[in-house]
Amino acid sequence: MADGGTERDRALGVRTNGQRTAGPVPRVEAAPGGGERPLVSVVIPARDAARWIDDQLGALARQEVPVPWEVVVADNGSSDDTVARAAAWADRLPVRVVEATGRAGPNHARNRGTAAARGDLLLYCDADDVVQPGWVRAFWCSRHDWDLAGGWVDGEALNDERARARHPDGRASRGLATVGWLRFFMGCNFAIHRRVHDALGRFDESFVGGGDDIDFAFRAQLAGWRLGYVPEATVAYRLRGSLRDALRQYYRYGYYRPHLYRKFRAAGMPRRSLRHAARTYGLLMAGAWRVVHAQDRARWAVQAAFVVGMLTGSLHDHTIYLSE
Repeated sequence: MADGGTERDRALGVRTNGQRTAGPVPRVEAAPGGGERPLVSVVIPARDAARWIDDQLGALARQEVPVPWEVVVADNGSSDDTVARAAAWADRLPVRVVEATGRAGPNHARNRGTAAARGDLLLYCDADDVVQPGWVRAFWCSRHDWDLAGGWVDGEALNDERARARHPDGRASRGLATVGWLRFFMGCNFAIHRRVHDALGRFDESFVGGGDDIDFAFRAQLAGWRLGYVPEATVAYRLRGSLRDALRQYYRYGYYRPHLYRKFRAAGMPRRSLRHAARTYGLLMAGAWRVVHAQDRARWAVQAAFVVGMLTGSLHDHTIYLSE
């Protein structure tokens, strides 16, 4: 398991040395209907998140934000009481709930939430995670250093050793990561200036269960926007609670890799050779017979789910992308 402080220092991306300060607070305009227009909007896609959303909204209610702000919960067709729980925070938090049921997937919810948001700086987190103290302030105070940015994702705080052990590389915490040839942020912790979002267009809703965050980061960098990294903006990330849920998650991650490659291969996204794929599959199959401990078996199964996802996705997209 990676050490949090060391990994932060080594993580890829832009980091400004020294103490960040908010700088002069911009002039705040009046919002339609009275009141101050929010300068920061936090958008949360949510679907059947009643078990966790109180933790996330409680953490947001404890944020110290130096400017007017808002929270927009975009409900993606919840069948539980997610909407009621979110709305109940309105007396402690500037929160609104908007309907986002037209299509399943986090990107559809992000698009609907973003359309409803009024801020110039857009922050994104998930309903089942927990933003840490100073999260909003960290993005706000560093906003002049980047056009869009990711933060630090802490995979330790909310997860026991058993859940962390299922992570394929044994490291649940991370800053920015790389797929192919470009960096990306995790979809549970990132920020975008409104002007950048509007220039790039909507989040691609064809990515339903994986690759949604990678696609947006790739498009931004290829268009010349600066991708930054703000390690002080930390989110405690909740891993999938059961092996079955983890298998489903990593299958989807693998399934959308060929779709990602098909979209960006003309821009230079590389792929591994068939020889590399054959070696990867051979090692995976050989490793199955040597797995003894339950935790090792779980990690092997999650890796296998990712590979099966890539195979299935390659067939679906008529694009060969079999290993990483």
